[in-house]
Amino acid sequence: MKKIFIILLILNSVLLFGQKDCGFKIDEEKILKNENLDFFLNKLKKEKFDITNRKEDIPMHVFKQLECLNDEFTIANPNEDYQSSDIIDLDKKLPERGLIFYAKSKSTLVLYYSISIGPGITSKILFIEYNAEKITDFWCGNSMGRADVKDLEGINIIINREKKLPYPLGLQNGMIVF
Repeated sequence: MKKIFIILLILNSVLLFGQKDCGFKIDEEKILKNENLDFFLNKLKKEKFDITNRKEDIPMHVFKQLECLNDEFTIANPNEDYQSSDIIDLDKKLPERGLIFYAKSKSTLVLYYSISIGPGITSKILFIEYNAEKITDFWCGNSMGRADVKDLEGINIIINREKKLPYPLGLQNGMIVF
């Protein structure tokens, strides 16, 4: 009985604290220290992006990896219903995120969406570097409230504003939640 308990304890620890093999491992320390943020901000200046604001335009293999990495990844298009508060209507199964802005270049995705986590609405910014097979780099950050972003400059404004806020406010709060 003692051996079974120890095995279950070890297995539970691996499941709770380890990342699943989704073809990409999130480097949490790099994200929390914003070490790859400048890499993505430079891409915003140098690459040509198409703004589509449609979740259907997210490459399917990237979407599947996001689902795997997060155990789920449901998102509504702009102006569609989503779970916008902590009050859950069990009769409706709504996406947990509401897309506000989506832009795509040949190798980079920019997503900005709102999500209800605890009290109030938090917005998330995701930068994803990808190739034809998988995600190759990833950064995510937080923003309080919900801005009406229409272009990449709006993303830059939010990031520059949130970078100045003290921890745990601002871009990083010590947890990778997307």
